Amino acid sequence: MPDSLFLQGGDTPAGSLLQPDLQQDLQADVQADRRHSSGRRLGDKLAETALARACVGIVLVDAQGRLLDANGAFCKMVGYEPTELIGTDLNSMIHPADRDGVAYFIESLNSGSIADASAEIRYVRKDGATLWSRTNVSGRARTGDTDGLVLIVENIDRLKRAEERLGALVERLEVATDAAGLGVFEWNVEDDTVISENQRMREILGYESGQDALRLARVIAEIINPDDAAAFQDALRASLEQPGARFHHVCRIRAGGTGDIGGTGRKDDAGGSKWIEMIGQIRRDPVGGPTRLVGVLTDVTVRKQAEKSLLDADSRKNSFLTMLAHELRNPLAPIKAASLLVQMLAPNPESKIHSAGQMIERQSNHLSNLVGQLLEVTRITTGNIELVREIVELSALLRDAVEPMTLLLDSRNQSFTIDTPVSPIWVYADTLRLTQVFTNLIDNASKYTANGGHIEVRLVAHGDNERCEVSVTDNGQGVPPELLPHVFDPFVQGNVSVARTDAGLGIGLSIVRQLVMLHGGSVRVSSPGAGAGSAFVVSLPLSQQSAAAVAPPVTIQSSLADGGRVLIVDDNADAAESLAELLTLAGCQVQTAGNGAEAFQTVRSWKPAVIVLDIGLPDLDGFQITLELRSRPEMQDVLIIALSGYGSAEYVERARVVGIDMYLTKPAPMEILITSIQKKLREVSSLSRH
Repeated sequence: MPDSLFLQGGDTPAGSLLQPDLQQDLQADVQADRRHSSGRRLGDKLAETALARACVGIVLVDAQGRLLDANGAFCKMVGYEPTELIGTDLNSMIHPADRDGVAYFIESLNSGSIADASAEIRYVRKDGATLWSRTNVSGRARTGDTDGLVLIVENIDRLKRAEERLGALVERLEVATDAAGLGVFEWNVEDDTVISENQRMREILGYESGQDALRLARVIAEIINPDDAAAFQDALRASLEQPGARFHHVCRIRAGGTGDIGGTGRKDDAGGSKWIEMIGQIRRDPVGGPTRLVGVLTDVTVRKQAEKSLLDADSRKNSFLTMLAHELRNPLAPIKAASLLVQMLAPNPESKIHSAGQMIERQSNHLSNLVGQLLEVTRITTGNIELVREIVELSALLRDAVEPMTLLLDSRNQSFTIDTPVSPIWVYADTLRLTQVFTNLIDNASKYTANGGHIEVRLVAHGDNERCEVSVTDNGQGVPPELLPHVFDPFVQGNVSVARTDAGLGIGLSIVRQLVMLHGGSVRVSSPGAGAGSAFVVSLPLSQQSAAAVAPPVTIQSSLADGGRVLIVDDNADAAESLAELLTLAGCQVQTAGNGAEAFQTVRSWKPAVIVLDIGLPDLDGFQITLELRSRPEMQDVLIIALSGYGSAEYVERARVVGIDMYLTKPAPMEILITSIQKKLREVSSLSRH
């Protein structure tokens, strides 16, 4: 450097030519200058070290923008060696989009119009990559005989890339929230103000952007439906008070302003309210206090209306099925009674009339089962079925389930085997429902097995003594692979021959799965393929207890007590007359009534011991008739049996409350009806003899 050369030249023997007094002064000055020069050299060394190790780039350029010098940090930033940079034009390393700006502030600094400048500048590295920097220029600098500008270059490439990614993310988020119709907000919990909100938020709540910022208190008081305000406040308070909790609430708001339904441009016309769903995350201070609620708001009016429509449709469907079952059961009752009457009038099993009666009975039973299944799947899916469970020996239950199926299997010339262990296997189950499960599975196996095929039922207990399995296997047509995952879905059927008229509705297996699940079990199906048969396996938990005793079977006597008085009240003349004929042949005295008024008149004049009563009557229903009859002292001991096409639990419970002794659903098993009437008439006969 020139200064250091000058200082070195000042320390020469020429000083000895001076006068002694001046020489002493000069020597003192030279010694002082030496001390100063040594300090400067140390300062230069420290400066060089600092520049070399600096984390920021330091560049010296002349007035024309040529690089005079650069430290190692800058060279590393741009990927050049120092020898490659000295003398090059700074513009060659500046991104083309930033060159005009750099030239302008260098010119301004050279002219003295500005004292310093700072800008975000992109440099082009040697490898062609772009590098973001913050470049600061602070006034002019002089090095020896050269004036120049010192550039302090800070590498902010990672920061800018992060900002770009964040900006892209925010942009995508805005597009997503706009597309989804989401209102976005941030609420200050401490002073009850909305910090930020988007346009969709204002549209949903129905206020313009020029209005004052919303406070939550105003939202609750003026926007949320008054009937929902208290629940909203309770949900918000619970979220704020519970650390880690999220806020999630659905409520109604007053429709109005610019809000529309789900972004469709349609106003809600359902009582002046819209439905919103709010989901938020609560931010907290270091000690856990709530500070912010950041969340989204959605107009879910269309969804809530759809849910209501589905619920209404489901309710209408259930009502329709109930009415359909009632209307189907009403004609089934006289058909079944007539079939039994035909068999009684023609007792010879070889006669065609007796065979016709049996055929009518079989088909009416089949139709009755279809109606029952239709209602059963509805009750199960709506959760309206309750199990009456007890300790049951599963081998005996399986044999009981198989017995009524033997006639069906014989008619199709299908062989059948049942394999159960010698030791009893106990389960905690509803006997009726579990019997229904295995009856459905056997019927299904028979349905898809050709005449002459074979069906096997096998019961095994697992070694862990916790579960057992019942398999129903056939060698029929099998289950196609594409149908296997769906065999337990409602209304799904495999291919049934056109000659098979009893294919059913495709809901039997759905009922099987639901009932097995209610018992805590599972059911699965396997099939090697077409024509190779199938196997259904029911897995059930074992009971750790066994039944103390098995109740003896109930015997049903074949005749009624002579002379017993039975009144049948039914507006279906065929049903009333067919049942009356059946009971008359059995030795009863029977009268019929078609409505409540006729029933009351017959009761007063004839005094029956048993009343078989329909529920749906043209003037008074069966419940009203029973209430009136039970209010009379002389009617307290009369046996009242409801025989109705309505079979829901609600009707059964109402019957119990009003005083009906027994509730049977049409077409009722005649043996149950006859046994009940028989028992009552014998009691009356016994009392009359005493």
